[in-house]
Amino acid sequence: MRKKKKTYLSRKILIVILIILSFLFLILRVFQNQHSQKQSISSISPTYSPISPTKTKSYLKKWETYESKRFGFRFHNPSEYVLETTYEEVRPERGEVQLFDRETYQAIQDESLDRGGIPRIIISAYKNDQHLTAAEWVRTHDPYIEESYSERWVAGQKAITYTVQVIGGRGSTIVLTKEGYDYIVELSTINPNTKMSQDFETLLSTFKLPE
Repeated sequence: MRKKKKTYLSRKILIVILIILSFLFLILRVFQNQHSQKQSISSISPTYSPISPTKTKSYLKKWETYESKRFGFRFHNPSEYVLETTYEEVRPERGEVQLFDRETYQAIQDESLDRGGIPRIIISAYKNDQHLTAAEWVRTHDPYIEESYSERWVAGQKAITYTVQVIGGRGSTIVLTKEGYDYIVELSTINPNTKMSQDFETLLSTFKLPE
């Protein structure tokens, strides 16, 4: 009987050890995948020098204009970006368009990169049936604010701006409210010196709400 008990206990201990090892291996794989994705993103996100204000007008000549037929907002965006409008009409309470650089977007399509944490610009519109102010929207919808929000002028009116922690870095978010909708312009990036970060600021200077 003692031998059987010892054998049983030995098997039980072995099973526990195998479970722990499997769990540790899974954690290691997740860490390796995140590290590999950060390296992949960094490799396709070179840094750029800031665009001077005097060059902004000539730079914008290379941009295209997009106007949402559903929500009425419009903005200029670089022609070398991919503008994805798949989710603009899907949900009755909100819609969004997204901007990716072509290399990143192709990597997503090839499934060599996951969308999570990928540098992109997102412009969303939410129905504001409760008539929340921009500040009230932030407190209600985004609990992951890193610091207190501030105000800035966007599209001819005061907007709320704040940063959030995203995979591999920080993201910038701008919130505006007009005529029953909250408009959210977001940038998710791992490096504030990327071309996309600079294009985000230029895009904001062209962003217009419906008349």
